Amino acid sequence: MHTYGGDEVNALVLDVGSTYTRAGFAGEDLPKAYFPSRIGYIETDVEITEAVDDPSDSKANVASPAADGDVVMGDASPGKASTDTPKGSRQPTRKERQYYCDTEGGAWRPGMEIGGPMEDGVVKDWDIYEKIWEYAFKSRLRVRAEEHPVIVSEAAWNTSELRAKLVEMAFEKFQCPAFYVCKTPVLAAFGTGRHTGLVVDVGGESASACAVYEGYCLTKTLQRQSLGGEDLSSHILDRLKAEFEYEPTPLFDIKSKGPVEIQQQPAVVRHNRAGVTDSYLSAMRHRLAFEFKESACEVLERPYARAYAESKPPKPFEFPDGFNLSLGALRYALPEALFNPK
Repeated sequence: MHTYGGDEVNALVLDVGSTYTRAGFAGEDLPKAYFPSRIGYIETDVEITEAVDDPSDSKANVASPAADGDVVMGDASPGKASTDTPKGSRQPTRKERQYYCDTEGGAWRPGMEIGGPMEDGVVKDWDIYEKIWEYAFKSRLRVRAEEHPVIVSEAAWNTSELRAKLVEMAFEKFQCPAFYVCKTPVLAAFGTGRHTGLVVDVGGESASACAVYEGYCLTKTLQRQSLGGEDLSSHILDRLKAEFEYEPTPLFDIKSKGPVEIQQQPAVVRHNRAGVTDSYLSAMRHRLAFEFKESACEVLERPYARAYAESKPPKPFEFPDGFNLSLGALRYALPEALFNPK
């Protein structure tokens, strides 16, 4: 069996997924950085004024730590206000985003939204995608992209138009000396030391299967569906609400809690914070569902049968707000939604 390797080129490897991003150095066994792809941002109205060159304006795009430890990344500076504006007149405005990149999307802030760069495995929000690159290079790897070749993964169904825009960003924005885009199934096969195989990939927003032969992705064999881990998290939240009339309370909203019996509603006192956006609340609840999946759920080694699942020992789980339950067949039934969506 052939194995693939090459000369040491000190390349940077970036794998931006729908849910998590991995970044590191080529040739190493594990990524140096692993963090969520969904980041926080706050939109503000900024007056459109005539820009004045000022060396201090260049600091706006540099990653800087916030008081609570998050990494703040601003948009381009709007420039200095014009002094020729007639008194009493209203200046036109534009939306500007202040980004907060952190291991869990940033601490709660009034009016903060949570957004991700991907949709169905391909880039949709290029602003967030660019900020993830900046955060990975400057704050996590602490390198200059213009000093290293860069390798980036892409979905097997990515389009040539999106790939061209990706190459443009790499060379014009980050000044990469060399750049290569590789399809995810090929990287997955090479990661196991194989150049030929069938790769099954279940991501945050989609699942796919594709054949790889001699290091080439055979796109005609590609089979995929728009169902992934995020959909499973939503399914778990729906089942908890339907069967137990329970909605998890995220950590940021818990002021105090008390002990409760199994499957009893939590005795929690909330902060009732003002300015909590729907996207932030949903993201924090999905984070709890993600932890629930990793800790309690399991896929049976044979086709699902309720009688067989009930013969397995139950597993306890407690949410941060105190709600707790003992999971029997349910912890095997929930993941089956990926294999039998109906």
